[in-house]
Amino acid sequence: LQGVAFEIGLETCLPMRNRPKSAGLDLLWPHKERTLEPDSHHLVSMGLAIALPQGYYGCMVPCTSLALWGVDIIAGVIDSNYLEEVKVVIHYTRSQPL
Repeated sequence: LQGVAFEIGLETCLPMRNRPKSAGLDLLWPHKERTLEPDSHHLVSMGLAIALPQGYYGCMVPCTSLALWGVDIIAGVIDSNYLEEVKVVIHYTRSQPL
């Protein structure tokens, strides 16, 4: 990825393409134990910061595999001037804890 720099924590994986021709990159959930209570929202620290070229942005969107588990991502934008740790707001939609 030309022009993109990542700073990652010790327990964090670099974003990666799920398939060679995928347009987007997948972020893996950091390995921290967390119980998701029914119909709850959580702010999840992803353990990485992303430096994007000026004029570009990153977009956080939900994927189908998470939806099958009742986890939805509240879409968000990572602007090129945002250099802090990436955090994601998730909504757990099921009626039983996960």
